[in-house]
Amino acid sequence: MGGSVASAAVATPAPLAAQARTRAEWIALDTSGFPVPPGQSAASLLLEMNPLLASPDPVLRHDMAFSAAEKWIVRDKIVADG
Repeated sequence: MGGSVASAAVATPAPLAAQARTRAEWIALDTSGFPVPPGQSAASLLLEMNPLLASPDPVLRHDMAFSAAEKWIVRDKIVADG
C-alpha cells in the first residue's frame, strides 16, 4: 500500500529549495494540522522533509517528518502510490 510511496519519498534526495524552512516554520505547519500550502504538494513537502528524518532533533524527526508522512500518506491518502 503506502509503504512504497514512503520508501520512494525517503530514498529520493530533496530538490534544492530556494529557501530552506526554519524549525519554527515546520512547527507552525505541525501546529496548524499539516495543511498543504497553496501551490505545493504533499509529495514535494515530503521530499523537502527528507533531511528531518535524520535530524538529531526529535521534534523535527518525529513530530514533523514522521507525523506529516503518516497524515498525508496513511490518513488523508493525498500522496498517490506510483
